[in-house]
Amino acid sequence: MLSIIIPAREEEKIIERTIRQFESLRIPHETIVSDDASSDRTAEIARRFADAVVTYNGNKHVVSRARNAGAKAARGDIFVFIDSDSYFPDPTDFFERARAQLESDSSLLALATAQWVRSDMERPVDRLVFGLDNLINRFLNNVLHHGAGAGKCMIVRKSAFERTGGFNENLVFREDGDFFRRISKIGKVRFDPNLAVYHSGRRLHRLGVVRFYSSWIINGLYTVFLERARDKEWKPIR
Repeated sequence: MLSIIIPAREEEKIIERTIRQFESLRIPHETIVSDDASSDRTAEIARRFADAVVTYNGNKHVVSRARNAGAKAARGDIFVFIDSDSYFPDPTDFFERARAQLESDSSLLALATAQWVRSDMERPVDRLVFGLDNLINRFLNNVLHHGAGAGKCMIVRKSAFERTGGFNENLVFREDGDFFRRISKIGKVRFDPNLAVYHSGRRLHRLGVVRFYSSWIINGLYTVFLERARDKEWKPIR
């Protein structure tokens, strides 16, 4: 069974749509929303549509903690971590392809996916930015065998999640790449360009290319060399 785990913070405007897109999914699954101390109606709305909702009421907001909390409530043997604005045009086709790869190769522990901005929200620069990100993740995974991936969709065997201890809760940035890197040390991680997830591109649109890349590069270097991010908190853009 798939456990689709959705960390959420201040997402009352979109959380229903994100959960309900899986109502058409013709594969055994469950949806779990991990609410990260939202002050709006995110948790209230999620309880109406998700199979399970876990909540955190502290002051420190960390998406890696929310992902781990959702995993603790999961019952499936395959964990699917997505973001609150992740969108799948055809969930059944997407996850049938992913499941087939995992079933045919027992050494494959995780799948990284391509990410693109939704066509109704896409700007010209989005193709360049996320096309480069996809290219880098494909090269790291499939050529260098160095795990890398984007938090918009991470597909992981439960056993691999447990062996690595899940996401590093000390990281407020690049917890996704760090997670895949650690998985690649115990087994195979693959990037499939045909597994594409779409999103709003809201962070890039708000920050602009220069600020977006500078934040990504600086925090990424901090994560690689210091095992921590420069930023103390990942501020939501809504």
